[in-house]
Amino acid sequence: MTASFYIQKNKHHFAILFYLLLFTILSFEYTFAQEENNNNLIKEEWRKAGHQAKLDGDLNTSLNHYQKILVLDGNDYDALLATAKIYFQMHNYEKALEQFKIIYKNDSADTEALNGMGECYLKADKNNEAILFFSKGVTISPKNTPLYLNLANAYLGDNNLKMARKNYEAAIKLDSTSAQAYAGLGKIFYWNNKPKTALTYYSKAININPSDKKIKEEYTNVLNEMKFSATIGIFNLKEIQESFNIKTFTQRYGITKRVNNYFNFSLTTYYDHAKRYTYIKDSLRQFDNTVATISLILNKHRLSLNLGGSSIDNKTTAYGINWLSNYAIGKIKIKNNFTAAYDYFFYWNKVDQDYIFNSIKLSYKWVTIDGSYKYGVVRRNYIWDFDTKDINPYHSYYTGISYSSSSNPKITIGITRSYSNYTAHSPLYFSPYQRRLTGIYLSPYYSFKNIYCYGSMAYREDNYNSQIWSGEIEIGYSINKTSLSAGWGDYNDPYYKNSHLNLILTHKF
Repeated sequence: MTASFYIQKNKHHFAILFYLLLFTILSFEYTFAQEENNNNLIKEEWRKAGHQAKLDGDLNTSLNHYQKILVLDGNDYDALLATAKIYFQMHNYEKALEQFKIIYKNDSADTEALNGMGECYLKADKNNEAILFFSKGVTISPKNTPLYLNLANAYLGDNNLKMARKNYEAAIKLDSTSAQAYAGLGKIFYWNNKPKTALTYYSKAININPSDKKIKEEYTNVLNEMKFSATIGIFNLKEIQESFNIKTFTQRYGITKRVNNYFNFSLTTYYDHAKRYTYIKDSLRQFDNTVATISLILNKHRLSLNLGGSSIDNKTTAYGINWLSNYAIGKIKIKNNFTAAYDYFFYWNKVDQDYIFNSIKLSYKWVTIDGSYKYGVVRRNYIWDFDTKDINPYHSYYTGISYSSSSNPKITIGITRSYSNYTAHSPLYFSPYQRRLTGIYLSPYYSFKNIYCYGSMAYREDNYNSQIWSGEIEIGYSINKTSLSAGWGDYNDPYYKNSHLNLILTHKF
């Protein structure tokens, strides 16, 4: 039997098989299409339900509906984006980042994913990563105002004020009604010690969006800094030395005004009513001291001049110059404080001195290293006894290292070492000879809304095996333009002891 005869004889069988196969394929495609259509209908129902739940503020229900869509289609863009944004809104930034990464993996040019990942990293204080993805987004979408705002915020968090300003200004060029951009520029100028200029930008932001509470709060804080600040304080001090005790009640009145971006003026007056108890006789002492200070304020520097005097003693009590500077080398923050001055430091015995002082503080993240040095000369007065008069040069230094936690309460622990040496002993004031102190301290700080609480406890020991204990606590409360604080402290040294109570009220007007 030939092949052609076999095919001719069984051609109707081939035809049947062909049509059966064709029917099967068409049935499968129809079933698949019908199932896909049904899935699409189900997904759309879940999508609508998820969207409505989100509008109603029910984030958990909304998230559940969108997750059902992802079970059917793990790459559904709308569901991925919706779940990412819901997780972000629920402050679950790790989950949000996972969803945004899936979108980014499918399309590395998707600006929603780039912006979302940047925002997640920003919330996690990973500013470098945030800057990377926001920058990619800006490159892809150079007219996207929110991306510029977020990029500026990331630079602000990284303390790169120059780049932050550049991106806020870019956002304003794209959208001149961006309240967030004007407020961001206001914050930059405020951080650069230019509150007057900062107010100009904050005013523009408030005019655009007067209902933004955060902007209004920042504006109010800057405005208050430009107002007159009046302070009233009362202090009760007890001092115990080898040959006498002193009880002092002090009143302090002060006024401060930031004149503009560059100048600040303050005037402070102290009135002391004191009584000294000795083995021979008791005595009363009244003393007043008024000090005026004017400061030139630049971006990273503050230069101050002060002059003080007493009408009761008819004497100049203080004059000098102070230079405070703040700068950074990479992530290391550096603060330097230099003073050259004259001080009438013990009015009971009319003792005065000339001195220079410099302190420096280096901070990296939560670790701080600080140190200071002081050289002074007590002007001609009694030394050794009450028959010899001469100058008394001295010098001292201090070093310390501390670690601070980042939580609230903030806990700081540290170790310190100091040294003090006077050329001569004086019967008028504490004048240690080659005294070295080594110690430790613990300092907690806690804030809650408008209330704060600060404390400090320290122990030190000198090279003569003397033990020194000290501690203090302060509680403060502020509301609107008024703040009130109360404090107590105690210092216990074999050669000198003191304890004090104080109450300070400050109001801006």
